[in-house]
Amino acid sequence: MSESLSYSHQAEIGGVYILSQRAGPSTGTPTFQEQSDLLYALNASFGDTKPIVLAPSTYERGYTLIGEALNMSDTLQHPVIVLVDKQFSESMLSLDTETLQPASIFRGKLQENPDEKFARYSLSEADGISPYTMP
Repeated sequence: MSESLSYSHQAEIGGVYILSQRAGPSTGTPTFQEQSDLLYALNASFGDTKPIVLAPSTYERGYTLIGEALNMSDTLQHPVIVLVDKQFSESMLSLDTETLQPASIFRGKLQENPDEKFARYSLSEADGISPYTMP
């Protein structure tokens, strides 16, 4: 994961990574519950880059947070890590999706039909985020 995160930072490629935190290496296994990968998530890439790290506190928030993470990733062209734990990863439950507000899809500065002068890493953008295309 560290290699792909570092490459994503350098190439300005967005992506959402789900980091399901595991039990600790010693006595954590009997309880199967631990949330200890925050420091790893914050420092998983090489150099001076840092990913965006999000953690839902409820299942309902997790439903909406994934959409927001995808939007952040596309808008900022930056990797986003969503931290969840074993309970969140393996629980089976039903949510009333009619009461949940899904995130609106926003793809950032996506260029649908770029011309031949398209410069992927242009320095002309005031906010420092250049337009991108889909492969």
